[in-house]
Amino acid sequence: MLISGSTGDNSGDAYEITGTVEEARVSGVSSGFEIAVDGNPVDVETPTGDDSSDGESETSDSTTGLVGDDSVLEILATSESQIAYEIVVEGSASKSETNSVAADSSDEVETDGELTVITGTTGVNSGNAFEITGTIRSIEIEGTEAKVVFDDEEVTDQVM
Repeated sequence: MLISGSTGDNSGDAYEITGTVEEARVSGVSSGFEIAVDGNPVDVETPTGDDSSDGESETSDSTTGLVGDDSVLEILATSESQIAYEIVVEGSASKSETNSVAADSSDEVETDGELTVITGTTGVNSGNAFEITGTIRSIEIEGTEAKVVFDDEEVTDQVM
């Protein structure tokens, strides 16, 4: 799930989160704010504006290694069980279909700035498909009976 917002004037926002906070980023300011989880301040990445590197991008962000240009990503349930998933793409994504599976009305694709978040469920030996242009930053699947296919190549072990 992606949460975004803005606040100011010595006020704040609060969210109840069930699960793990994977990443927190702040933009537009470099001081005068605090992010806390259960009342404990956490470190967050803030852009410094310092572009004094030698042209090479240095980042600690990890990705799945999957980069697409109008590529098809399939999330497949491999049993009768239901699975839920969240996919974060640095770039764009849209619902798609293949000869055997298609995204449906319950699947969501939401864009927030440079990130696109796909959420949905599938089951009963079926699946969903999405067209991806950009880098797939993460794929999280709840359920053990799943297979991930990217451009007709199974990549389950690479992303899970």
